Amino acid sequence: MKSMLRIAIIAAGLAVAALPAARAADETQPTPPPAGGGQRGERRERRQEMMGKEMAEKLGLSQDQQDKIKVVREKTQADVKAVRDDTSLTEDQKREKIRELRMNSMKDVHAVLTPDQQAKMEQMRKERQERGPGGEPPPPPPPGENGPPPGTP
Repeated sequence: MKSMLRIAIIAAGLAVAALPAARAADETQPTPPPAGGGQRGERRERRQEMMGKEMAEKLGLSQDQQDKIKVVREKTQADVKAVRDDTSLTEDQKREKIRELRMNSMKDVHAVLTPDQQAKMEQMRKERQERGPGGEPPPPPPPGENGPPPGTP
């Protein structure tokens, strides 16, 4: 009888001692990514936010213009997400629809801008295209291609 009581007390003590370790293990479990696309979606949102701030600064947007453009962007994001989630479309159809959505978004943003701001935005777009996807200017052409070698008059 004493040995059974001793075993029960030891078992209870071990169970109580194991609780903090079990709780710590639960807390270290990775949380699932948010529904908005995980890290990729977060990066996209941060990039768009930075581009929005850059655009507001460089174009001198009023608060009213910023608010209107934000609405356009949010609507476009929601529409693009809906297209991406649409399982009835092929990848080519999705790409085409997304391209159309983005073109319409650009038109809507242009409608909010003054002519001077539109010209500045077009120049910014061209500069961004010239820099390429990594944000750096393209490398110069190798000597003998497209003109004289670098450093020659």
